[in-house]
Amino acid sequence: KLKQLEAARFDKLAKSLPRSLKLHSPFSRIEACRSLSVPAADRYPDGEIDWIYIDADHSYEGALADLRAWAPKLREDGLILGHDFTDQADSFGVIRAVADFVASTDYRFLCLTTDYFPTFVLSRSMTGTTEKLLRSLFSSERFLYQLDTKAILSVHHQRYPRGASKTGVLSTFLPQG
Repeated sequence: KLKQLEAARFDKLAKSLPRSLKLHSPFSRIEACRSLSVPAADRYPDGEIDWIYIDADHSYEGALADLRAWAPKLREDGLILGHDFTDQADSFGVIRAVADFVASTDYRFLCLTTDYFPTFVLSRSMTGTTEKLLRSLFSSERFLYQLDTKAILSVHHQRYPRGASKTGVLSTFLPQG
């Protein structure tokens, strides 16, 4: 029953999301893909995607496989966004997978939202296009946390990095205006 509910919710979101994003986005082609993440990556050519939002397998192995499968699909200045950057559930390995992925690639950790189940953002390079994309995607976010790559593993069972101010930090790469 729960799987049917989740499927129905995704179907509704998949129909409305592209239209909604196009209203606020500089991108002409937006696609919601309901599939197993790693096999779905094979459907797309390398180097052509501006950004990807992954909300898939939350295990360490699954999250790392997702990142490795989708990274080649992005343009040089593309963004990888992923959901559930937390270890709230015992089976979640997203934080460790992101840390290991960043340590073994030329991607860097850009920022983290302050949601209860935060979204992380990774990129290989920070260009004007990347900044414009970040502005578009996070125009409604009041705060984004920037973390040094070494601090990724300091996020534990809470939505703020250990020792961080609970009031939020405005990202320096998204200046006002």
